[in-house]
Amino acid sequence: MDDKVKKTLKQIIVGSIVYNILLLLFSLAIFMIYCYNKNVDINNSFFLHNIVKMLIGSIIGTLFSIVIITWMAISLNKALGSNDEKFAKNYIAKNSIFRNLLFCIILIIVINEKVLGFYGGMMFILGSFGTKIGAYLTPIIFKGK
Repeated sequence: MDDKVKKTLKQIIVGSIVYNILLLLFSLAIFMIYCYNKNVDINNSFFLHNIVKMLIGSIIGTLFSIVIITWMAISLNKALGSNDEKFAKNYIAKNSIFRNLLFCIILIIVINEKVLGFYGGMMFILGSFGTKIGAYLTPIIFKGK
């Protein structure tokens, strides 16, 4: 990868991390308001377990987002470097399928109630959107750089 692609990749990763931090803070605030309205004690195991599950789901979603962004950049670089249109199309398609399968497998694992359950699974799903949101935030975060 050339330096410009590496710089853009780093900026998208930073955008993804910023998005996931803001998402986690917003989600925790909403969850706390929900628990307050339902008169759930903050020392209650429901509250504490789900806060931890949301945090873990967010971390997994952030890491997944970073891996996917990097994987996409490497795949695109290899496909473009091949100078073979047929290879490039097949290679990009195969990698896309593998990324989507990986997402589904991880989702099935984390949404299991014995692992992270609904709240952690939702944080994983929303956190994995960092792949797209990070790309959208890049020009906003790095204006003129």
